[in-house]
Amino acid sequence: MDTVSVDVKGGDFNAALSGALSILLENKTVDALLIPQEMPHGGNVVQTLVRKRSGLKGAAPINFVMPMNSSKLLVQLSETQPDEKIAAVLRPCELRAAVELVKLNQINRDSILFIGVDCAGTLKMKEYEKRARELKKAGKSPSAELAKESLTAMRNACQACENFWPFEGTADLVVAHIGVGPGGGLFIEGTSARGKEALKVLKDGGLKEAAIPDSRKAAIEKRKAAAADFRKKWYEDARKRLGSLEEWLNEFSTCIRCYNCRDACPICYCKECIFDSDYMKPSPKALLRKALKRGLIKMPQDTLLFHITRLNHMVTSCVKCGMCEEACPNDLPVAMLFAAMAENVQRLFEYVPGRDAKEALPLSTFKEKELEEVGGH
Repeated sequence: MDTVSVDVKGGDFNAALSGALSILLENKTVDALLIPQEMPHGGNVVQTLVRKRSGLKGAAPINFVMPMNSSKLLVQLSETQPDEKIAAVLRPCELRAAVELVKLNQINRDSILFIGVDCAGTLKMKEYEKRARELKKAGKSPSAELAKESLTAMRNACQACENFWPFEGTADLVVAHIGVGPGGGLFIEGTSARGKEALKVLKDGGLKEAAIPDSRKAAIEKRKAAAADFRKKWYEDARKRLGSLEEWLNEFSTCIRCYNCRDACPICYCKECIFDSDYMKPSPKALLRKALKRGLIKMPQDTLLFHITRLNHMVTSCVKCGMCEEACPNDLPVAMLFAAMAENVQRLFEYVPGRDAKEALPLSTFKEKELEEVGGH
């Protein structure tokens, strides 16, 4: 059997799971573990790179806030292609982004063990901070307590998400808890050759073989149906708001071109962006000449051009994680607009980003007969 159960004592599922994963560190299966941790003040959860078991004291691999898409960290950890092995705990949207970045040669897959974790959704950063500080002040763990609640302030991107569990074959280890935990326990499944080797280490470390309950499948289907309803309304709203160029201009009228959305997006990986070039930073004289010629110009310039260019670059690989919208200082509905456009393009290519590590990126391969219908031939 390729699955083990994790005994959750006292309802502390994060302590149980981080304790299980620490076996991989102790047995040198991996040299480091990239894993979320609750900050001491309780206001946030951040990814940490842990080398020793003692560093897992505040680990919260199952949590309800997402300050960034962790696949960006894997790009950083891949830049020098370290010889050491790293295990990374990833939400499904982070995992899907990582798969896309592997295809784009931005992540060194050979040195990283992907651990995909079921996701119950996340709160907006400000909402999480407020609730977490209240719980921390009361001496309670934010992650443990929020797991018992209905997340009424869940981010729109999470409510619309239809892929909130790891796709088969994309992670090496899958942590299953939707519909089975934390009250009913946790399960770790090995889904690749490397994952099964790691699972053997976990068994040797004391974890027992067990089958994932069928209740997980039922819980997934129920939530998928709710997500489909929300997503349909979300995308319909976006398409109504983008019916003309004037409406596009209106939607992005408060954009200050801070580039937060670009910097937060895991798929925007270019080391040099055209919008950082001198070409996109005209001199004062050039701006004044343009204003004289047209009578007036909007400042800052080319905000809509920036978003359309970014959309063109990442639309086929957009995993709809919503980090762009979370990072916007002016609360622009960037995630909704981009996700709706991405849905159309990805449906055209019959492509789901991060679904299959072996599936070629759209437009990266040529199919001899794909254009036969054009022009009647």
